[in-house]
Amino acid sequence: MTDFEAIVNEFSNIDAVKAIVISGSRMSGVEDELSDIDMYVYANEEIPLELRKCIFDKYTVEQSLDNRYWELGDEMIIKDSQEGLDIMYREPNWIESMIHNVYDLHYAALGYTTCFIHNVASSRILFDRNGWFKSIQDKVCSGYPDELAKNIIEKNLPLLKEKRYASFYAQIANAVHRNDYISVNHRLSAFFASYFDIIFAYNKIFHPGEKRLVRFVLSKCKFIPVDFEKDVNAVLCCDYSRKLQYLDVLIDHLYEMIKKRF
Repeated sequence: MTDFEAIVNEFSNIDAVKAIVISGSRMSGVEDELSDIDMYVYANEEIPLELRKCIFDKYTVEQSLDNRYWELGDEMIIKDSQEGLDIMYREPNWIESMIHNVYDLHYAALGYTTCFIHNVASSRILFDRNGWFKSIQDKVCSGYPDELAKNIIEKNLPLLKEKRYASFYAQIANAVHRNDYISVNHRLSAFFASYFDIIFAYNKIFHPGEKRLVRFVLSKCKFIPVDFEKDVNAVLCCDYSRKLQYLDVLIDHLYEMIKKRF
């Protein structure tokens, strides 16, 4: 048994643990040499830090435990394989609520709408007490709701440029004219969050998260805006004085794609 398998086995013996899965870039097919193992432990109650540390001391080194910046998580290096291991702890009721709001009720967000659904859909199950995780995974893998795709596009598309004063484009334009480079980058990040949410919804593919998005679109999406990679790189790499010029081109190409079906 490898050290990773031993860790999974130890957690599976904790009564509160309902399921253990791995997801992230390794399951999405876009991993690289920097990718670690993303493991998710679904438990009905928080597993005490002392118990987690007792497990990790046996099989890992370079631990960074009890991180609470986003989700509760532990990070470490597995002893025998020297691979990075990033463990996140989630409540089953929480992920069920996220799936219900997005998958069942078709609520759209400004960017990253379906990230948690992608995480569940692309997970590989390592332990599943009573088949709970398999049931929610089967649900989200049964198809992409048409109404959800429509809602995501309708919520995000107008804010790229159409809404004259509220749009990301207008905010970027103001920031460029003020030479406020921090604001330019901040608004560009929000712009691209919505831009990619639209592309994934249009293709009815769940959003994979914030990393390697260009690569994911090129490898997974059937419908892609003309000059997609060229346009994205131009906006991000050009001089600030030319941001709006390249944004216009990128937005026009996205609209050309959308108009073909909507």
